[in-house]
Amino acid sequence: YAYYRMQQKTVLKIGVYAGSSWDVPNGNDYKVIDSAIKRFEKLHPNVKVVYESGISKSDYSTWLTDQIVAGTQPDVFIVPEDDFNLLSSTGALANLDSNISTSFYDSIFYQSSYQAGEYNHTHYALPFESNPTMMCIN
Repeated sequence: YAYYRMQQKTVLKIGVYAGSSWDVPNGNDYKVIDSAIKRFEKLHPNVKVVYESGISKSDYSTWLTDQIVAGTQPDVFIVPEDDFNLLSSTGALANLDSNISTSFYDSIFYQSSYQAGEYNHTHYALPFESNPTMMCIN
């Protein structure tokens, strides 16, 4: 049984939507995700990463809610900004604090983007895309 188990690939399901967070047309919707998956699978040969493509940003929140209610939610997913507090407060998101403290330095993120994934002093999300605020003066 142990040998059989070692030969089985673990499937990691990711939830992402098509398009950009800012509704800007992009011909490479999944390029960053596909690149990250290739790197991850190379480092973890017994893991197969899958995702359902083609979910529009406007349908994503409903799709994710349906997945959570059915108990088939992805292992890793984009958390819609408008849904973050609800998902955090209802226990739909995992506490990431122990994983964050041992995996990387939080200084790699813009501070405000990093803090946006925090609810009641606990981290439940990490930034995937950031749109820093800037002022241009002529």
